[in-house]
Amino acid sequence: MSASHPLLYLSQSRAAVELISAVAHRDECVNLICQPGLSTAAVLDEAENELSNHGLRCVRVYGPASGGLTLRNLVGQIVARANPDALTDADLKAGFVTLTEPGEGYDRVALLVTEAHNLLPAAMRYVQLACRSSPKLRVALAGQPALAGALASDEFAFLRQRVTRTLQLPGPVQGRATGLLSVLASFCRGAAGPRVRLGLAAASVLLIAAVGWHQGTVPSGSVVRAGDAAASPIRPADKRRCRDDVLHAQSGRSLSDAEQTTLRDGCRAE
Repeated sequence: MSASHPLLYLSQSRAAVELISAVAHRDECVNLICQPGLSTAAVLDEAENELSNHGLRCVRVYGPASGGLTLRNLVGQIVARANPDALTDADLKAGFVTLTEPGEGYDRVALLVTEAHNLLPAAMRYVQLACRSSPKLRVALAGQPALAGALASDEFAFLRQRVTRTLQLPGPVQGRATGLLSVLASFCRGAAGPRVRLGLAAASVLLIAAVGWHQGTVPSGSVVRAGDAAASPIRPADKRRCRDDVLHAQSGRSLSDAEQTTLRDGCRAE
């Protein structure tokens, strides 16, 4: 698997278009990364509004800006329970069905999670279990760069394998550079001499490189494939297990007693 940088988009609207295309047309699961202090809400808002036009029923979950996104909170939002502390086993099952069965009028489900870097292990385990159980579930996890660390555990190798595209929103410096590049482009078009145009073009390249260096990544046109953004590589055995799980996934499969017990214990441990 070749290492590559996330696709970098210098506007939220362009990132939204790519996210919609990836989920609706290429059936991909997506990570959307932004720098601390910035928000991915506008991108997911646009995606939520558009994906339903492509046969996807959207399930939106809002993580806390600080602190952990617990399993109780995750499932409570999925089943629209006002008091997550009163979560029952029936709610765990209902949330699982919501994620794995598209329902009438839809052919797939899209789970959109903001502040996904705050997902606690039990909540991440629930999302992964739903992905294992239904090939019709698409997941978009939006959050800060720490999201890669949250997915780095060997336990979540399957979920990392499902995420085949990572999009990165610009930081403050990159956003300001967009305007400078537009100015340079207009100068290049209006410059009289070839030397002037060449000099301005070179300045544009240097500006792009400087912005990428400042943010810790140089923009590239490559796509982050499964596991590239994770802190640890996926082992061959994990790849085989993930492949087998996808091949044998059954839409609408119910939670087994063992899985339900594991999730219930996760709730108690939070």
